[in-house]
Amino acid sequence: MLENMATSMDAGLTLISRDYRVLWANQLLKQISGNDLENKHCYSIYDQSDKICPDCGVRKVFEKGVTVDRHDYNLKTNGHNEWVELIVTPVKNKDGKVIAALELAVNITERKRLQNKLAEYSQRLEELVQKRTEQLRTAQAELVKSERLAAIGELAGMVGHDLRNPLSGIKNSAYFLKKKGPEISQPQAKEMLEIIDNCVDYSNKIVNDLLDYSRDIHLELEEFSLMQMMLESVAMVQVPENVKIVNNLLPTQTLVADPDKMKRVFINLVKNACDAMPNGGKLLIDFKSKDKFEISFEDTGVGINDEVLPKLFSPLFTTKAKGMGFGLAICKRIVEAHGGSISVKTAKNQGTTFTIVVPFEQKLEVGGEKIWVNNPKSSLSMMTKT
Repeated sequence: MLENMATSMDAGLTLISRDYRVLWANQLLKQISGNDLENKHCYSIYDQSDKICPDCGVRKVFEKGVTVDRHDYNLKTNGHNEWVELIVTPVKNKDGKVIAALELAVNITERKRLQNKLAEYSQRLEELVQKRTEQLRTAQAELVKSERLAAIGELAGMVGHDLRNPLSGIKNSAYFLKKKGPEISQPQAKEMLEIIDNCVDYSNKIVNDLLDYSRDIHLELEEFSLMQMMLESVAMVQVPENVKIVNNLLPTQTLVADPDKMKRVFINLVKNACDAMPNGGKLLIDFKSKDKFEISFEDTGVGINDEVLPKLFSPLFTTKAKGMGFGLAICKRIVEAHGGSISVKTAKNQGTTFTIVVPFEQKLEVGGEKIWVNNPKSSLSMMTKT
């Protein structure tokens, strides 16, 4: 039965004794290696030598007691390079003692050839990917460089445009003072000097906005009254007579934050709300406290267009005739520096609500100050001015 089964197998099969001699071999192996295999050493079948193979599976079965061992073996036959997979398992008697080893030899030359071919393709593909990656890095570096130069050029154009107006005001006022000389009346001279002073302040604001957005934010935390801070912030805004501000904050409500920076956020949001109500309206400032502080600024203004909304907090984006569009971008950085968030809800001609959410507790790092860094993106989509 064993002979009949082994004859139909497309693999070599041998029974090997403890002294590495072939006890029996199937017909296929005899056709390949000769009919006189019995009593020959197994290593002479493949290696044609008188030494046990270095990675011999038969030795592992007899000496180490492994239940199965398999490894690939390379041999030369008739000038051809052949590969076989040798699978060895023990043969035991009824008492469980290992009396022989059964070795199966499967020709895997075609599989090895395909594996080597695949390895060559993988190597070529890896080299090609590496080459394309280097080309992509180079192209990306060139793109970043060109994008940065374009962004710098656009920024320079915006700064130049915004600075030109106050500089023109200074130049015109200085020319008027120089031209008229002693003929200028006291009120006229005072007016010209006020124009120069305002233009200098506005120019300084442009420079400060650029610096504030580009530098790191350092927080100096204190506990302060929200209501008092909001009163001080509103007092620093020129609120039109037709705009009513309703402050629902209570004197007992306090916040741990950087007071100067949070005041700047409040001033900016109050000013924006007033600008959004050219025909008058109401600004409602409210407060909620659950697991975080929530301060809302709800106006009854014209609302924000859908195409403007996604770019609202982007630097250098503004819909106003004056200004460089850093106000809300800086507000967002300040709020996020406190571990909070700022969001907006709006509807055309139905008003806008800005909501600031900050955690109850702010933690200082060692050294007494908290530093929050987020460098502005140099993307042209972030540098759009309407």
